[in-house]
Amino acid sequence: MDVELKNLKGVSEFLSGLPEESLVAAKKEIATAFFKADADIKTNTTLKSRSGQLFRSIKTAITGDTIASLSASIYTKSQYSYIQEKGSKDLPGGAIKAKKAYVNVPGGPYLNIPTSSNKTAAGVMRYTAKEVFNRGGYIAKFRGRNRFGVFLDGNLMFVLTQQVIIKPRLHMVESVEDEVPTMLSRIVAAIGEDK
Repeated sequence: MDVELKNLKGVSEFLSGLPEESLVAAKKEIATAFFKADADIKTNTTLKSRSGQLFRSIKTAITGDTIASLSASIYTKSQYSYIQEKGSKDLPGGAIKAKKAYVNVPGGPYLNIPTSSNKTAAGVMRYTAKEVFNRGGYIAKFRGRNRFGVFLDGNLMFVLTQQVIIKPRLHMVESVEDEVPTMLSRIVAAIGEDK
C-alpha cells in the first residue's frame, strides 16, 4: 500500500489513527526515515568545508511512549541555520546589508568578505579584520574601479561590499519531506507484517 503525503496534518492524522500495538514498528520506521534525512543533509559538502560547526550542530531526536506522543525532529541551535536553510530572500531587499562597519570609507558602510588569501584550505577565515589591521593591514581602492579591499603585506585579505545575497543551501525541510512518503509506506508494511 502506498501512502501519499498531502500535508503534515495528514501525517499526524495517519499516525494518530494507528493502533497502540504498532508503536514499536512506527517508531523504528520514523527513526530510519529521520536518520536517512539527517545523512542526506550532512552530504552537503558546504557544511564541512569551513569550521564544521553547523554540520556538528545538526541533531535528530525521536521521542514518545505512545502513538499519540510520537515525535521526530531534526534540529540545530546554530545561529547560522536559519539563513542557511532559507537564504536571504526573506530579508528586506533579499540581501544581508552592511550597517555600521567601514562607514568612513567612501560609499560605506561595507561588509568584509574574506578572500582565498585569508582562508585555510578548508575555507576557514585565518584572520579577522581586526587582526589584519593590528598586523598593519590597510584599506585601498582597486585600480580603475570604485571598489575597496583590505590588504596585508600586499595581499588582498577582504573585499568590501555593501551587501551579499545568500542562497538556501541547508535543505533540512526538503530532506525530511522527501522521506515522509516512504516512511509512511514502510510503517503500513511493517504493521501488516506484524499481524
